[in-house]
Amino acid sequence: MKNKVLEGKKILLTRASEQIGEIAKKLDKLGAEVLKLPTIRIATPKSYRDLDKVIREIENYQWIIFTSQNGVEFFFQRYLKKGKFLKTLTRLAKQEKIKIGAIGPATEKRIKNYHLRVVFEPKVYTSKGIIRDLKKKSQIEGTRILLPRADIAPQWLPQELTKLGAQVTQVVAYRTIREKKVPPRIKKMLKTGGIDLVIFTSSSTVKNFLSLVGKNNLSPEVKFASIGPVTTKTAKELGLKIEIQAQEHTLNGLVKAILRYTDYADKSPDDHR
Repeated sequence: MKNKVLEGKKILLTRASEQIGEIAKKLDKLGAEVLKLPTIRIATPKSYRDLDKVIREIENYQWIIFTSQNGVEFFFQRYLKKGKFLKTLTRLAKQEKIKIGAIGPATEKRIKNYHLRVVFEPKVYTSKGIIRDLKKKSQIEGTRILLPRADIAPQWLPQELTKLGAQVTQVVAYRTIREKKVPPRIKKMLKTGGIDLVIFTSSSTVKNFLSLVGKNNLSPEVKFASIGPVTTKTAKELGLKIEIQAQEHTLNGLVKAILRYTDYADKSPDDHR
């Protein structure tokens, strides 16, 4: 029982249902009562025309930079479905004719599942981290960079890469769709303070949560946690106070920040076994 340090805490997760499992297991292991309110759903693009075009012309790019796990999965699902062989991309990557970048370790892990080498990952797992470290690592001016992204992805990263002289191609690899229903029990708990903590893992989860629930239907006792500064900024702009922000912008970092907030030992959640 000594490891059940979050026992009695009711924590609400807001990410897509297919992505809730990892953090839910970590929190459950620590004794929290995990509640689920998926605010977004991940879907294929409305049209594959643009994605198919960049796949056909993949050898024309010097960089492919992935900023999410979803971007990796949906890009390569389509790549393989079009009859492309990974050995071609693997060869190009090994020769560094195409360099592959990832925004963070979770995204890098997904890329490595396709037996591809990641040559770039920023020290800080944000778009600003990408720009800062990429400028130090590589000559950007004149290079062609492909960004497989969500349909609602922020424009800051491609704009900054363009300012550095890169020729940037954004392509929609997947869509983020707002869910439409809130279970009555969850709605009541949010209004009466029956939930201790709501976790946000992206700006879209913040926006869609408020769209579904409504700011006026939230008890002041409910606290909010964010995976990183971009998500926190969105929450603040929409009038939510973020009590907890992960220092390392990963799910592990988020759980770690929750443990610190609850005055528990500053350890990785994987240490509590």
